[in-house]
Amino acid sequence: MERGVTRLRFLDRLRGWAAVVVLLHHLFVDGLPANSFMAYRALWAKVFFLNGVLAVSVFFVISGISLSIRYLETGDARALGRIAAGRYLRLALPIFAICAVTYALLVSGLIPAAAQRPFPLDQFLAFTPTVEGLLSFSLLKVFVAYSGAESYDPPLWTMTYEFFDSFMVFALIAYLRPSRLRTCCWPCCSCC
Repeated sequence: MERGVTRLRFLDRLRGWAAVVVLLHHLFVDGLPANSFMAYRALWAKVFFLNGVLAVSVFFVISGISLSIRYLETGDARALGRIAAGRYLRLALPIFAICAVTYALLVSGLIPAAAQRPFPLDQFLAFTPTVEGLLSFSLLKVFVAYSGAESYDPPLWTMTYEFFDSFMVFALIAYLRPSRLRTCCWPCCSCC
């Protein structure tokens, strides 16, 4: 959250839980299942501490709160505009970094060709990496035309939703904040 805005500590703890769960899920369920038991997604969806889908949903909600709280507290439309303008860069830079690392690992052979990897890892990164493909995917397609067949990092499927949902949150709060239709407010806001 930005400086000058009331910090909601419980959200930091919830975000920390979600980060650990997503990491564990990607590592042990999606990425490196040691056996068919670990690859059994239906089971892990029922286990709170390894439910990656639940954790991503929590991230989406926390993101909406983080994106809107400053505007809800202050009503400063310029601050909302700055947050919206910076949203692309805040998402694109780390995405490009992870995709560039994956590209380097593919080109160097540290990640073997798909045909040389065991199932289910052979389903991912089954394309010939190119600089053009790296730039196209990580700077544009990941947001507007995600394709698992072109993805340098399969969990990035969420970015299309994250990106467009961010702008839906901006539009909704810009519309509703001055409205009498707004029925709920954060406990820390003085905007009511």
